Amino acid sequence: MIPPTNNCKEEHLGKRCDVYTSVNLASLSDSLLLKISRYLSPPEVYRLVKTCTRFNANSTELSIRHFLSHPQNVNDSHHQVTNLARKILQESMISGFPRVVPAKARGLLKFQAEESRNGRKVILAGSAVVQVITGEHFNASNLNFFCRKDSLHKFRQLMKEYGYCCADVVPHYCDQVEIKYRHYFSQGLVHHVETFIPGNNVEKMTISSLLGDYYRAWNAQQAEIEGDDEVEHHQEMIDMSFLNHRNHRLYRIQKSKFRFPKDYPIALAPPADVPASQIPNEANNNGYIELVVCKGCPKLAVAHFDMSICKSYYDGDQVRVFDMHNTMNLRTKSDHYINFINIYVPCFLRSPDTVLTDILVPLSDTEICDEKIILIMQCVVEAAKNVDSNTQLEVLGTDNFRLLYCGVDIDFTPKYFVDLHNRLVILLQLALKYINRGINVPINDDTKQLIGVSILPRPKRKRLQ
Repeated sequence: MIPPTNNCKEEHLGKRCDVYTSVNLASLSDSLLLKISRYLSPPEVYRLVKTCTRFNANSTELSIRHFLSHPQNVNDSHHQVTNLARKILQESMISGFPRVVPAKARGLLKFQAEESRNGRKVILAGSAVVQVITGEHFNASNLNFFCRKDSLHKFRQLMKEYGYCCADVVPHYCDQVEIKYRHYFSQGLVHHVETFIPGNNVEKMTISSLLGDYYRAWNAQQAEIEGDDEVEHHQEMIDMSFLNHRNHRLYRIQKSKFRFPKDYPIALAPPADVPASQIPNEANNNGYIELVVCKGCPKLAVAHFDMSICKSYYDGDQVRVFDMHNTMNLRTKSDHYINFINIYVPCFLRSPDTVLTDILVPLSDTEICDEKIILIMQCVVEAAKNVDSNTQLEVLGTDNFRLLYCGVDIDFTPKYFVDLHNRLVILLQLALKYINRGINVPINDDTKQLIGVSILPRPKRKRLQ
């Protein structure tokens, strides 16, 4: 709010009249404030409503106006008294979606609203919502939607109508689960994850044709392994390139109740084999769309994000901000895993046999050497000694972990330690990504210096108009 002033100087006899005025925003009508909020970033609106108690009052004007403009929606929440601060803040955030969501995918926001009215939640979360809330612009961004099975068919159909094709599916029962999904799957929150990319300049085919070729290649491989001379598979010129993990995952998902329609477009090559120039990824603005199909309520999956700034979401009705004050100030709270990382990473990197890539890239639990496993165990034990009991319980799954370094026999397998290390690595990657985006993540200076991150404050960026 700009403070009012009564300074006024008038000059007569043809001289100029200079009037110094200021606008007291608190004196404007609620409808005008609503319009002004569309041109302000959410943090600016947030700071505005904190300046005067008038903004925290209920707005009869907005409540009546919305009541008269939507008489057909008898269950509309706007029929109730509207809090002015909450309403203008929502207006500012909602107006930010066009610059975050690609034009051809904005129908998904309408789809969210329709599903919400029907009692089914399709949630948009992740970096897209963080941009909407903070008014910032991230160069590397994609869209992350969460839904249940009853919204899956319509979502896929919209993707097809918008010119997208499916690039990958990662089921929870797959042996090749990517490390970034393992936490969700281990918690029993997610059934599978689907990735969609724009179909322009990407070679694709229907899923029935792709899986038919996959099945023929698999039969040919089995015949060759078993030495079946009756199957002349070499004469059929079968393309064995269809035997890959992505096609195997698609084959298995088609045998479940989550299967795609037979004519659904699928990228011919797996994402790793598609040329970088042809597939949008986190290196450009037009990112892919990722759909997380949840077993239960999508809100529960979003609530398990490791950083509080990522727990905000849009549900088709409103933008729900998990930690308003910190998020509006481009900060995220420290959680137990971040606390553990701040001790574990320096311990790991100060070992003479460690290279930087070991802490920035997940390790394979089947290829890692025994010496590296022993180092990971030693660093986990060291970190466990130096964190509080709540952090120990959250990260390690037990408050009796101290028994491990007291000589008691506890069933902690090497795979347990490698998986824990990899989860810490994935969270560290996410933290570094948000640090580079200008978000204050509580990674301590010691850890930043060891991994080569500048500890100087980043300059304030100009907000994208």
